[in-house]
Amino acid sequence: MKSLRVARCWLLVAALAATFVFGCRSVSPAGAPIPPLAAPSAEAALGQLQARLATLHQVQALLRVRVTNGEQTESFRAQVLVRGEHLELTGYTPIGTSALSVIADGDIVQFRDSIHNESWRGTTLDLSRRVGFFVPDVKPAQMALLLLGYPTLSTVMPTPTGLAGARVGDFVVTYDPPAHPPRNVTLVRRGGQSVEVTVLEIAAS
Repeated sequence: MKSLRVARCWLLVAALAATFVFGCRSVSPAGAPIPPLAAPSAEAALGQLQARLATLHQVQALLRVRVTNGEQTESFRAQVLVRGEHLELTGYTPIGTSALSVIADGDIVQFRDSIHNESWRGTTLDLSRRVGFFVPDVKPAQMALLLLGYPTLSTVMPTPTGLAGARVGDFVVTYDPPAHPPRNVTLVRRGGQSVEVTVLEIAAS
């Protein structure tokens, strides 16, 4: 059963990659640029990041995602918006239409795969079985904020310029370089699967 779920997940990623291979047209993130973090110590930086998180209304980012499982590698672009516990994750076709849509409010998830004409309403657990960079015990918005460099979990490892890493579920998360806002984020899952996220554009309000 687990191997079947993994195969279905990879079929979805492959379909997205095939859609995005000719390019991606999406809307630039709305909001103001996020100023770089430069604190005198890791402890001070964590305090500043927590303050940024506490006053954050919305953050939006354009991403490039690369998923590797053994010898199989796929990549695609996506756009994410987080507002409180509300998350919107969208993948775009070359003509600007939605190929994949995930809308989450807390633990409740609405999923739509336009490529395979599939849609369902479920939970974070269901989403984690379909999209490899979500985990069952972390709300989707919380996980997205972590990938965007915000300390939504107590397991983060801060540096004076931003997060260096975190542990969440079966994932080890690293930020290269450790900076806020982040540029390159890698998630390595126990068993060998890895997800590389490049933040192309980001803005907050």
